[in-house]
Amino acid sequence: MKTNRASDTAHAGAFIRALESTVPAQKRIADDQYAIQFVKPYLQTILRMCRRMPTLQRGLTWVLDRYFPTVVADFICRTAWIDAHIEQAVARGIDTLVIIGAGYDTRPLRLTCLTNCTVYEVDHPDTQVRKQALLGSSLRPSHQFIPVDLADQKELADCLPQFDKPVFFLLEGLLGYLTLTDVEKLFAQLAKMAPMGSEILFSYIQQSFIQQSTQTGYPKRMRKYLDDRGESFRSGLASETLPTFLASCHFQLLANINPLDYATEYLKPRQRQFTLFPIFGLAKAVRVEN
Repeated sequence: MKTNRASDTAHAGAFIRALESTVPAQKRIADDQYAIQFVKPYLQTILRMCRRMPTLQRGLTWVLDRYFPTVVADFICRTAWIDAHIEQAVARGIDTLVIIGAGYDTRPLRLTCLTNCTVYEVDHPDTQVRKQALLGSSLRPSHQFIPVDLADQKELADCLPQFDKPVFFLLEGLLGYLTLTDVEKLFAQLAKMAPMGSEILFSYIQQSFIQQSTQTGYPKRMRKYLDDRGESFRSGLASETLPTFLASCHFQLLANINPLDYATEYLKPRQRQFTLFPIFGLAKAVRVEN
């Protein structure tokens, strides 16, 4: 990641969530009324116009989906999927959320289930500085920021408190920007920190997509887009070997989906259409005995 500025991918995710929040309620998949604060002023103006002009919202979403197939749907649907799983975890009694590589995640503000929970955000200092400046008084005392450049592989245990009961770890939009070695080290650290019964939910890039990005077409175009911004994908995971990888870190896989699964759960019920390829993944696992 380029230094001395907030992540471009964090900006992009915030814009897509803000755009989806302008969709009429009956068709809306995810709602993030805070996301608009993170986008540039001229884009804020466009987003406000989208609220008044549904045709503009639909047209802009269509253009983004055509230029970056699957990306828009993935940002929107994974937001809803993760929200639901956090709500379920809190209902089961988990009261601590650790967001690693938080970017412009606004769940501590918009999910009412987190009102009485402690939230730790671990991310690059550049991103956190801007986020705190924009959110200001909206932040709760139980919402704590831990500035860490994850690429440096600083021991997370040195930055976070020792946990004595199950916690929920969220790694959204992070793993693809780390090397495979760093991903393995990160999961090993989490296994040491996580009490039995802790849950981890993470998004990842399919290994096959990384391999295709050196060729032609859309994978190559996305690679160039990210390379130009200093935020290249550095590693991917293979769905078929995910259970084995997690087991080596003392986690048991509970769920594993890709964008093709979004159609049934989120798109068809709302009569929404997006281009979907299985290039990303979402998985949840639980900490088990060594």
